[in-house]
Amino acid sequence: MQVRGSRLHSLSTLLGVCVASTGGAPCGGRWRDSRQEREIRGSLRAEVERKLNKDDVVILDSLNYIKGYRYELFCLIKHTQTPHCLIYCLTAPEISAAWNRSREEEQRYTDEM
Repeated sequence: MQVRGSRLHSLSTLLGVCVASTGGAPCGGRWRDSRQEREIRGSLRAEVERKLNKDDVVILDSLNYIKGYRYELFCLIKHTQTPHCLIYCLTAPEISAAWNRSREEEQRYTDEM
């Protein structure tokens, strides 16, 4: 996809990097284990670093709830001297639960998550 002469890179924990880094296993259950979660974050960070430049648009769709991780990403962006934005999506718990129930069984998150 071209965006004003640039390439668009979309990285997601459900599609792309996470699936590739876990040998095709869905990420839903990977967030239960902190060691595996750290590996996924590391893979995503490395992929962002590879794709990030002044000409392309990189979209990272992930659980960026850890302040230090967001700061690492910010430093990567600052080093590349490219603009950025953070989009926070707030969804009612009932709607999120309904979306989760509509997913395939192996891609669902548990209610505790």
